[in-house]
Amino acid sequence: MSLNPASSADFSLRFLWSLARWIEDVKGRDVLAQVALAAGVRPEDFDGSSRWVSHAQVETILARTRELAGDDEVFRSIFAYRFKESYGAFRYMIWAVSQQRMNEAAAKMGKVFTSVGQFEVLNSQRTSFSFRYRSTRAESRLLCTSRQVAWSIGPTVWGNPPAQISESACIANGDPYCEYHLRWFD
Repeated sequence: MSLNPASSADFSLRFLWSLARWIEDVKGRDVLAQVALAAGVRPEDFDGSSRWVSHAQVETILARTRELAGDDEVFRSIFAYRFKESYGAFRYMIWAVSQQRMNEAAAKMGKVFTSVGQFEVLNSQRTSFSFRYRSTRAESRLLCTSRQVAWSIGPTVWGNPPAQISESACIANGDPYCEYHLRWFD
């Protein structure tokens, strides 16, 4: 792996699929191309499951998208945009498991999305889940927000309302990890 942070493989772009679709559908393909160019990627890189980018590139994409969103609520909603589609054919398989099991599996499979972060399950119950996320990078509040939305909208795959999420620690605020607590309804 390169020591150049601009060329390291820190995050899979797959977790930004919904973000790319929102930019393309709402702001236009040209705007998606501008955001991608600013981060040193191509618009089609968001569609592949094998494109990895540096922490700095992800932060650039998130910052540009936040500017396009105009406010925090719109920015948060971007990660829920066409969310079910983001899973592709995998969404049909996850309907066979509970939200609890899906969260546990997601925590174990964190390396599918990041090589610099690690998830630690603190508590897992039928309608609640708590975990910590540690990173070797100084992550921004925007990156933390994207993670929170992704975890909270998980239950919508089953047609349920989003999970309630609370945060008790955040890397962006100087804490050594992010800690989240989710509650959802069957």
